Amino acid sequence: MKVLVGPLTAEEHERLLPLPRGGHDVLCFGPDEALTYRPGERWEELLARPPAGWWPDVVVWWSPEYRPWPVLDECPVMLVAVVGDWNLNFSALRQNLARCDYIVTDRAGVERFQALGYANVAFWANFSFHPPVHHPYPDLPPVYDVLFIGNLNHDVQRQRARLLARLARFAGRYRVAILGGLYGEEYARAVAQSRIVVNKSIRGEMNMRAYEAPACGALLFMERENVEVRDIFRDGVECVLYGEDDFEALLERYLEDEPRRARVAAAGHARVQREGYPAHLQALLDRLAAVDWPALRAQRERWAALDVAARHYHSGRWLAQTGYVPHLARDELATAARLAPDEPAYANALAVAEALLAAAYERAERPAEAARHAQAAEAGWRALLARWPDDALAWASLGLARLALGQREAGAAALSEALGLLCAAPDAPPSDEGWCFMHAYDTLRVEWERALALHAGDAEGARCALGGLLRWECARRLGELALAEGLAQRARELFALAIAARPDLEGGYAARGAALERLGDPLGAADDYAAALERQPWDFGTRRRLALVLYLVGQAERCAAVCREGLALAQVCPHYRDAARPLEGLLAQIVPLAVAEGGM
Repeated sequence: MKVLVGPLTAEEHERLLPLPRGGHDVLCFGPDEALTYRPGERWEELLARPPAGWWPDVVVWWSPEYRPWPVLDECPVMLVAVVGDWNLNFSALRQNLARCDYIVTDRAGVERFQALGYANVAFWANFSFHPPVHHPYPDLPPVYDVLFIGNLNHDVQRQRARLLARLARFAGRYRVAILGGLYGEEYARAVAQSRIVVNKSIRGEMNMRAYEAPACGALLFMERENVEVRDIFRDGVECVLYGEDDFEALLERYLEDEPRRARVAAAGHARVQREGYPAHLQALLDRLAAVDWPALRAQRERWAALDVAARHYHSGRWLAQTGYVPHLARDELATAARLAPDEPAYANALAVAEALLAAAYERAERPAEAARHAQAAEAGWRALLARWPDDALAWASLGLARLALGQREAGAAALSEALGLLCAAPDAPPSDEGWCFMHAYDTLRVEWERALALHAGDAEGARCALGGLLRWECARRLGELALAEGLAQRARELFALAIAARPDLEGGYAARGAALERLGDPLGAADDYAAALERQPWDFGTRRRLALVLYLVGQAERCAAVCREGLALAQVCPHYRDAARPLEGLLAQIVPLAVAEGGM
């Protein structure tokens, strides 16, 4: 079976070596490969690059959540999608995956895509470790008793943020570190110099760290609810599985029993050696060789059943949301809007794409291009809203885009229209097929994708979740604008609306706390700041405001506790040391007062 695999970076290609044989003829392609791929080109261009006479039976497409395949024509051979971080771009994947014949992903992804009606999706372990890099480094001395190393974007890793705050409390007794931004050998050395590596996946999957930690000789701590870890490791034999109720107790048990820790770590190291990237790819290709491709080919009928405008719309959104060839994305969405002039979602998406181009050109300091695309976006939204004045999603997108482009007053006006519509008709939320202006992996974008994934196959549930999220975003942003203009009471009311819409998100509480301070209610502000930190303990701006309020109302002991907790977090996580410095000065002032209270 001839298999074309990619697009791969040079590092990804190296991990897969040696490429599988066993009857398979494998070629890899990507931006750093001899066989290149240029985003935006057609399938016929890509498939013409292998050596003369070599034509693939199957294309295995890597990470379509970040790297769209050619959208201007359809793949003429069997197409397999290897989907990793589906949770970060679910809205773009859910229709575009109908263009392929077979989908492999993690177990939670199988469940989510099956809920959308995909029968051609199966589990495959996408991640692993790279032995030339991930191995013990016996010449290096131990540095950490407990280590977490990974993504510190707490908007993406919301649950993990609270777990890491619990881990930081061990810093007084053990050598604890929480690190981010380390890669390659530097990353591997840090892991190899750790007795225990704490891991928490985002989708219940065996992520890379779950393989890399034992490969480097550390003891892996993994969340007990993980749905894949038991495929490889046995609890208490080759890893340790923890829960909300015993995380600290298990850490202490293994830190205080070195022979036991070393025994389980060694067993995990031995077991993971069978799980390299080449072995995983070999298993996938062997499976593909046995697949009933004619039966799977019928799965593409789902894509063919969409009308032409819908196909252009979903192609354009996919390209735009991944940032690939944004002008082609805009062109695809323009074609969709032209072919279906009575579909407001398409017109809104085209305006969003224009606004994203405007923001990109503004960041690149190319004002003429930025102004041209901003004008196109504004004209598109004005025409849309003249025809559909009750389209809350379009109003919200217009408002958020205006704010991103520095138009505060106009942005506030549009967001007010959106919030009024959303509050007046909570039972008529926006379509789950719509798209809102957002240009970063912030809370809005992450929660938008999460809502769609959580409610896959439940359009009404998805629409209600998106409506609540839009109310939260509009109310919160309007509250920030009102507070900046000195309208503290109005800001307080808006932040209360945000909290009511999404009481699980910290942003509304932290913002209302600032409004309550302005209104002369420091104790109410302290309660809100504390509620925000309960949800997001790594928000050092909110922590500093809470400490200052407590200092001003004379609660010295509580103020000192807030400062000390923040300094403990920064002690184990260098990423936050600059943000924590104001707490040091405040603590120095508050300690004598706290001692006088008799609480220290």
